[in-house]
Amino acid sequence: MFVFIHVCVCVPCLSAQVNLLDCVPNLANLTAKQEKDVEVARCGALALWSCSKSRKNKEAIRKAGGIPLLGRLLKSPQENMLIPVVGTLQECASEESYRTAIQSDDMIKDLVKNLNSDNDELQMHCASAIFKCAEDKKTRDLVRKYKGLEPLVSLLSKAHNKQLLAAATRAIWKCSMCKENGAKFQDYRALESLVGLLTDQPEEVLVNVVGALGEFAQIPSSKASIRKCGGIKPLVNLLTGTNQAR
Repeated sequence: MFVFIHVCVCVPCLSAQVNLLDCVPNLANLTAKQEKDVEVARCGALALWSCSKSRKNKEAIRKAGGIPLLGRLLKSPQENMLIPVVGTLQECASEESYRTAIQSDDMIKDLVKNLNSDNDELQMHCASAIFKCAEDKKTRDLVRKYKGLEPLVSLLSKAHNKQLLAAATRAIWKCSMCKENGAKFQDYRALESLVGLLTDQPEEVLVNVVGALGEFAQIPSSKASIRKCGGIKPLVNLLTGTNQAR
C-alpha cells in the first residue's frame, strides 16, 4: 500500500487517496484496527502531499472532499501525521478555495497550536500555511486571537535553520499588515529581532525582514524604535549593495 506515496497519479486515484484519510486520529487509546487506519491515513497524507504541487491536483483533492479530512487530521497529536497534513495544506493554500476553507473551518487555531511544537519541520510548514492564508485580514485577526504572533516571533531565534527562518519572517511580514498585529509585535520585541536579521542572511530572509519592517514603520512609534535598535545603517547598506548576503 506504500507504492503510491511519491507518485503523482490520475484524478480517480487521488480520490482514492483522499478516502484513505478517513480515520479517527486523536484518540488516546487506539485499537489495533484504529492504529492501522491511522497509519493508512498517514500514508495517504504523504501521497497527497507529493501530488499537491500541481494546481489540477489541488482542485481534484478539494473536489474529492480532502479539505475537511485534512482538517480533522490536523488535530492529531502525532507529529509524523501532522507534518504531511500541514505540508499538504500549506501547498494547497496557494488556492483561494483552500484559504477560505482553512479560515472557515477554524484550522488557523490548530496551525497556531503547532507553531509551539518542538519539531522545526512542523513549525516551518505551519508558518508557511499562515503566511499564505494571511492574505485575508480576517485570518490575520484570527492568528492574533489564537495567540499566534508571539510564537512566530520566537521562531526568529532559530537563525541557524534558514528554511524555518524564511517561513517565520514571511508569516510575520504578512501578519504585520494590520495595525493591531503591529502593536502586538512591538510588545513581543519583534522589531529588535528583525533588525538583528538585517545582515548575513539569505536574500529570501532579507526580503521578508525588510517587508515586515516597512509595515511596522507605518506605526509612528516603530519608526523611532527601528532607529534606536540600530536598523537604519543595515537598511542603507542593503540599498547600496554592501551586504554580503545579497
